[in-house]
Amino acid sequence: MTSFAGADSYCYVDEPGNTTVWEDTLVKHGIINENPEHVQLRQQQQAEERAIEIAKEIIENYNPLDGSTLEEIDQIAEDEEEFANDRKTIEKYREKRLAELKAKQQGAIYTGGYKLIGRGDFVREVTEESKKPGVWVVVHLFAESNPECVALHRAFETLAKKYMAVRFLKIIGHHCIEGYPEENLPTFILYNKGECQHHIIGAKQCNGMFATSDTVEWFLSELGVLTTDLVEDPREQTSLGFQMNKQGASVSPFERRENRRGRMSGQGGNADDLEDY
Repeated sequence: MTSFAGADSYCYVDEPGNTTVWEDTLVKHGIINENPEHVQLRQQQQAEERAIEIAKEIIENYNPLDGSTLEEIDQIAEDEEEFANDRKTIEKYREKRLAELKAKQQGAIYTGGYKLIGRGDFVREVTEESKKPGVWVVVHLFAESNPECVALHRAFETLAKKYMAVRFLKIIGHHCIEGYPEENLPTFILYNKGECQHHIIGAKQCNGMFATSDTVEWFLSELGVLTTDLVEDPREQTSLGFQMNKQGASVSPFERRENRRGRMSGQGGNADDLEDY
């Protein structure tokens, strides 16, 4: 800004995406359109912030007992020092797992496959269904032209037939959330106990456009949505962004769990037993 007195000129550079109160007011009343660069920057920042929150939640809430079979729970009680003398916690998880297995045998079976829903169906098909004991609902927000969405369609169609105690649904992204940016697709949200437990943007964790039913199944098993019968991670040697180390250094929590599963499978066992679900 140059003064009339001929003083030096100064150039003020604002932070990218910042707007004035006046600009916000004009946009709000439809007098001017919001700067597309500002819209894109805000959406990118929101997506990044949510991804960081999800990663923190997964790390902070990780518990090796979650999603374990009865046999794995007993093995963890022996291997993990933090649970060695905590019989109360071990018994609580044993009782929880037995209740889940009983519920799986008695009900919560979905035979409708991978179902398309609309915005008006969301509360009934997602929120209310996920309130049923032990039920997870997987909702895929998609766009037909997105190659990652196409790969996830094939994967979820297969998984819906294999895991009929899990509800697999799909909905067009902007039909679910008005104005939802297509660059955030595919998105899948995971409901349990009537609430959103995980909100995943993109399919990187499942190998993107090369996702298969196995890679998606493994990722969902890491989040506790289902118990997989796969014995090895079918994806590239990464797990939720952490580098896997075949020599044993810096091993992720999920790899430790699978190492335990591998040891137990070497001890024998009947795949038809209740404890193997």
